Amino acid sequence: MKKKMVKLEYVLLLIFGAIMAIILLAGSITIGKLVFSRHHLPTPSNYTVELHKVLMFFDAQRWGYYYVGDAIKFNFPTSFAMTTFSWSVIEYSAKYEADGKLAQVKDIIKWGTDYFLKTFDFTPHSIDRIVQQVGDGYTSGGPSPNDRYCWTRPRTSILIVLLPSGSN
Repeated sequence: MKKKMVKLEYVLLLIFGAIMAIILLAGSITIGKLVFSRHHLPTPSNYTVELHKVLMFFDAQRWGYYYVGDAIKFNFPTSFAMTTFSWSVIEYSAKYEADGKLAQVKDIIKWGTDYFLKTFDFTPHSIDRIVQQVGDGYTSGGPSPNDRYCWTRPRTSILIVLLPSGSN
């Protein structure tokens, strides 16, 4: 019985054909992905709805802008929020007006500025004190929990006295 021998040229031709088929398939898939890829743009935001939600948040916080979820009010984050909010009205008042929200925004800003005016200790000749924090955030222990651990009405205020100057 005689074994049939396959010529080397046929084997090389078969391997070369398989490699070429793989290259053509990979190339066509790559070109198809590049040419026919569709970049889906994000859904456009409905800024009117988002503005309504932001204003609802500020209205809900009307009685005090608490900073991190405890019962302490810090004036620096609140002043930043009011400043940014006021600047947005300066820049985009026409858009607030078009949405019918300008009066509501001005009312929120008025509440914030009135809150800050109430933190000053007015005397007939000068302003020498400002409340910078409402609530007790002292965390070095003690018999009762402070305002960081419970959600209650803030109890104490810290006064900053300008004359004589403090350690800060």
